[in-house]
Amino acid sequence: MSKFCGTVNVKYLIAKDGFRLGQLVELQDFLAMWKESSFEEALDRLKERYAASANLALALKVIEQFENETNWDNGSSEYFASAFEAYLYDIEFEEFELSKAKVIVSTMHKAKGREFESVYIMVENNFISNDYQRRLLYVAITRAKQNLYIHTQDSCFKEFEKLASNVSTVWQIYKEPNDIVFTMGLGDLWLSNEDAAKGIKLTNPIAGEKVKIQKQIYEDGSVWFRLIKNGQTIGVLSKPDNGINRLSAKILQKEAKGYVLNPEAEIEYIVVHRDLKTNTTNLQALCRVHMTRK
Repeated sequence: MSKFCGTVNVKYLIAKDGFRLGQLVELQDFLAMWKESSFEEALDRLKERYAASANLALALKVIEQFENETNWDNGSSEYFASAFEAYLYDIEFEEFELSKAKVIVSTMHKAKGREFESVYIMVENNFISNDYQRRLLYVAITRAKQNLYIHTQDSCFKEFEKLASNVSTVWQIYKEPNDIVFTMGLGDLWLSNEDAAKGIKLTNPIAGEKVKIQKQIYEDGSVWFRLIKNGQTIGVLSKPDNGINRLSAKILQKEAKGYVLNPEAEIEYIVVHRDLKTNTTNLQALCRVHMTRK
């Protein structure tokens, strides 16, 4: 995701929780249409069916790269369709998310394998509590080619101050932003919810559309968040007590700090998800959710 922060174009490298680029409905539908027709016909039908999708350009870029990397001299349409299916399992979002952004904002994990001229690392107090976090911090530090800036109050860096070219203390306290955007992963959804599966079939949501997000509190005190299109449920968030990292829990945490949930969300991806336990396939709507401080 890229956005402008003031006058600086910023790109965010965000982990796609539980899904791959090849699971986008645009690509999976193209594959299905190709298997029952030809490459050219499937491409035309894709452009027609998903003309309004915010992810059509991304799907076309994936298909174009497959075309360029494939030797079309020998093989049947069925053979190349099977090759494309395998291709969808291997590709990563980062290969196609090209950006002219001057600033890259990333988690430490997503920065693995990349290098930058200058790296700024924000480290919470008591961040290092196990070997995994120690290795993760090592990954972040070694991303820098020329300049490394570490912003922290954690005493674990105290012994390394002698290696720094400059150490300064900043007394300014930065408040949380007034506007927050959460991106949704598969782990944030109740994936087997039957109402959502029926609602998606009835309303055919596509990437880029606006939908409603509603908070519901039941008599037993349980809290649920539903995604609504045209009066139909197309998604239900996992219960907050299923994990503090779930989106529903994050929303409640921010509400306790004075933030208000924007009733409108934007569909970022429609992905094809297969339940390995039931061997069934459903579409899942993943949205961007906004909150604003009162």
